[in-house]
Amino acid sequence: MLSTTLALLTLTASAADDLSPQPYEPEIAMIVAGMLEEAHYEDLRVDDALSEAWFDSWLDTLDYQRMLFLQADVDRFQAERSRLDDRLREDPPDLSLATEMFQLSRKRFDERVEVATGLLDGSLDLTNDESWTPDRHDTGASYARSVEELDELWRQRVESDLISMLLGECGTDDPACLTDKRGAVEERLRKRYERQLKNYADYESTDVLEMYLGSLAGVYDPHSTWFAPARNDNFDIDITNSVEGIGARLQVNEAGYTTVMEVIKGGPAFEQGELAVGDKIVAVAQGDEDPVDVVDWRIDKVVKLIRGPKDSEVRLLVRPADKGPSVQREIRIVRDRVKLEETAASMTFREVDGAKIAIIDVPSFYVPAERGANGVSDDVSDLLREARREGADGVLLDLAMNGGGSLQQAVDMAGLFITAGPVVQIRDRDGKVSPLHDRDTRMIWDGPLAVLTSQASASASEIVAGALQDYGRALIVGASQTHGKGTVQQVADVSRMMRTNPDPRDPVGGALKLTVQKFYRVSGASTQLKGVVADVVLPSPFDGLDVLEGDLDHALKWDEIPRIPHATAGGFADVLPELRKRSQQRVATDEAFVEMKDDHAEREKRLADPTVSLSLEARRAELAEFKADEEEEEEEELEEVEEGEARASRTPEPLLDEGVRVLADLIELRG
Repeated sequence: MLSTTLALLTLTASAADDLSPQPYEPEIAMIVAGMLEEAHYEDLRVDDALSEAWFDSWLDTLDYQRMLFLQADVDRFQAERSRLDDRLREDPPDLSLATEMFQLSRKRFDERVEVATGLLDGSLDLTNDESWTPDRHDTGASYARSVEELDELWRQRVESDLISMLLGECGTDDPACLTDKRGAVEERLRKRYERQLKNYADYESTDVLEMYLGSLAGVYDPHSTWFAPARNDNFDIDITNSVEGIGARLQVNEAGYTTVMEVIKGGPAFEQGELAVGDKIVAVAQGDEDPVDVVDWRIDKVVKLIRGPKDSEVRLLVRPADKGPSVQREIRIVRDRVKLEETAASMTFREVDGAKIAIIDVPSFYVPAERGANGVSDDVSDLLREARREGADGVLLDLAMNGGGSLQQAVDMAGLFITAGPVVQIRDRDGKVSPLHDRDTRMIWDGPLAVLTSQASASASEIVAGALQDYGRALIVGASQTHGKGTVQQVADVSRMMRTNPDPRDPVGGALKLTVQKFYRVSGASTQLKGVVADVVLPSPFDGLDVLEGDLDHALKWDEIPRIPHATAGGFADVLPELRKRSQQRVATDEAFVEMKDDHAEREKRLADPTVSLSLEARRAELAEFKADEEEEEEEELEEVEEGEARASRTPEPLLDEGVRVLADLIELRG
């Protein structure tokens, strides 16, 4: 069967030959599977049941949107669905099915590109009142049952891509351009498909193994994966004096989209101001060059495209998180280094109803950059002392856009607000629980305290917020829950465990990142999945977006372990009903929150319809509306700058304003 598939390939023979597993790759597969079984937090065996989940994950990896395989192709491999574990336990492990399925997906893509490029001859009708569904997986679409059905799906895709490129080239205000530039745009689109085909043809056996073992690790949890060995020719993405980036944390989701998980304060993307959490990057361009599609690309290749020389421009084509699937926007960012001084914790003051509130913005839980330098806990300690000297009545700790960082810094920071005691519990797969304590009996700030959170508050932020909530030291104000990442990963060097590594100076085993522990609060509740629930819940710009841990496939479940004894400051039960009542009354009439609520309802309406129009005029009108909204927002931001209201924090202003008001209410009610 494998030889038959090879014979059908239209790609070069040398590229196909490269897909035969290297002699050492079966051993890598055996080691990775063994480590997942023996060391991953979830005590799961690679058996028939897991094999079925692995097969489904591998199929999704190859054709997530069900735009390549025919139903007959899938049926042909279904007999192997529960046998991947058996193949893995052969001596040596049998990787031929992975190779065969990948080769068939590559053959199908070659056929699809031939169809797609054949359509780009000026004959496509962009006036029909027709729509199609690009996200076929999430809508439960079936595989095509015939080549004709697949041809029709690709005709729709090509029309949609052509409309997007035409509007990107001409905008919404020049109808003549849409006609004049159509031929040139069709040629660019043809080249884009051909580049995608070349990218497919460049895959080697190690790339296939990386995807195959990544799909296995992903069944255990979304943060575990196997990385192929770094190669100097295509993985040189280390930060050096000559390579710069945009200052964003990226992750490839199940659908193959490179998704923005965090925009780093002080970085070029933050300074530029358009890239947002949840945005999906679909293409990357250098300067004025044509964009390169990056959907279904490995994260290292995407990052390599985004990084480049300082002061050079990179253009990102993104699908905004809060818009429908038909809207794309281009974002131009000038590469630079993240300004470290702007990532440090900082403090501002506000006066509200006679109360002086110190707002401490903590962008991340950073460690000292060098010997003798401050980590974030040292910086926040200094700011708290300054707040006391300045006569602050309360402190608002802003973690709303903090994606995490150093665990030890999180423990030390929580310790600034308690006398001493446990801060977090860490449990391994064997059930051993290890608490981490703050052993410094000094409490740097013992006054009124609130912590501002959002769905972007993750990991170390959740540890601090959860601990201060459990101790009754801080009122948590913000989104209904934080991000919900409560797991710990370790990276293992697979080469060190191999017996067949051909050259110790050139390790081939790569690295396995796997989840080995979970975080639990001192109350015993895990921060995994559920995160930290706010005491006073506010609307959030991220409501309804797929930005939570629970939105990832195979995320580990929430659970509890016994609480660990700890002192409490009494909590807020006596004033919480009144605090919630006052906040709800303000939010109901606050113009910014009302607008946020309306935007959320409109977004829900857009996202509920997974289709995009294949009418050029309808898409032009939709894009025009989007741009009008953007211009209105930009005008409002400009007015704030002119009035001196702009702030260097990433936290949405309505959340910050209400967080300050809630803390002022707390100070008033507690006298």
